[in-house]
Amino acid sequence: MTVKTTQPPLKRIVSSYYVQISIVLLLLVITGFASRAIFSPERLPPARFTLFFHATLAGSWFIFVTAQAVLIKVRERNLHKRLGGFGTGLAVAIVISGIVMIVENNSRQFIWIQVTTNSWDMVMFSTIVTLGILNRKNLPFHRRMMIFSAIAMMSPPLARLSDALIGLPYLTTPIWYTLVATVFVFDWRTERKITRASIIGAAIIFSSLVVQVVTLVLTGPTELADAGAVSRVAAQEAVQDETQPSLANREGYTGRIRLVRFLDEPDGYCIDVPGAAGAVMLNLPPIAHTCHFDPLADQIFSFNVTGEGFIRWSQGEDEVCLTVPEPREGANLTFNTCGIDEMQSFDYTAVGEFHLRDTDLCLVVERTGPNFDETLSPDQDEYGRGRPVNPQYTHLARALQLDQCGQGDPSMARWQAYLE
Repeated sequence: MTVKTTQPPLKRIVSSYYVQISIVLLLLVITGFASRAIFSPERLPPARFTLFFHATLAGSWFIFVTAQAVLIKVRERNLHKRLGGFGTGLAVAIVISGIVMIVENNSRQFIWIQVTTNSWDMVMFSTIVTLGILNRKNLPFHRRMMIFSAIAMMSPPLARLSDALIGLPYLTTPIWYTLVATVFVFDWRTERKITRASIIGAAIIFSSLVVQVVTLVLTGPTELADAGAVSRVAAQEAVQDETQPSLANREGYTGRIRLVRFLDEPDGYCIDVPGAAGAVMLNLPPIAHTCHFDPLADQIFSFNVTGEGFIRWSQGEDEVCLTVPEPREGANLTFNTCGIDEMQSFDYTAVGEFHLRDTDLCLVVERTGPNFDETLSPDQDEYGRGRPVNPQYTHLARALQLDQCGQGDPSMARWQAYLE
């Protein structure tokens, strides 16, 4: 007679919890970042190596935590220990790449609330991982720290998931803290108390709220609005409801006009008058230029305010409209006195294109080559890179041209109101 042995019920609960919560966190990360690509691809940031490198490292941590939990469940402790050194190196790489990302993301516009919260995320993660490593011989403490290390990095994917699915990115914090609460529930179920490890882990994660509040108190409430503008939350949805300012409004629109896709420009491309306010150069062609952080006069245009379909710019005694000198594919636009209907009248289509009336041509931005001084052909790069307009490369520009409607890359031809 053979005797079938099984794990005691409590051990099964313990092993199952760590595997299940790590899998849940991994799936939330995958769906959180994939939701942006699926539901609002026009809001994807430019494809930068540092971004992909950091995302790969951070994603690998969730895979690592899940794999380690599974190894403990199947009693492969030796392999689990051997992988510990890899995890230490991975954690160090995540912190270093995270710091690089913080510097890069704030190189143009320094936002205190963004810098402090993102920096504190790295502090939380590194602190929790360090505690886990130092207490690796105390298995219950160590395992809780590893779960908390993953929870500490959940803010970015949760923000993207809640924003993409329900348009409420500010649900991130409640969902984040709910994940922390699952550890407390697990404690109570298995220990009939909240363990010291869980109290420490939760305190570290809850400290992020204190950092946010202190930062806002010290820097002022406008920082929160600035951070929202930089992160491209719901205020810049490509699809806008009828109560919001929109290029499709029958009464017309006045404000900035931005290309829907960011392409290679983290701040997006807005229709722009060359030069600066008070020193504009109307003799030069209009351009698609890096959207200013604050709305400046050289990017404030009105569209269709009197029903004629003009894209109009005015300041003081100056009033001009975007003009098509010649209705042909590849033609660049100019500024001219408003009133030339056949050369200045556009219709804003349902897909977000500016269609030159009585033609099959639409307003697009140019495709530029890797040396910034050549124009790409359709069979080359997807959209190229913008031309730098200053030595620091903080502002980019592309020419405005005409192309066949619906024939080219839609990334280059779809426009929207830039909402504050």
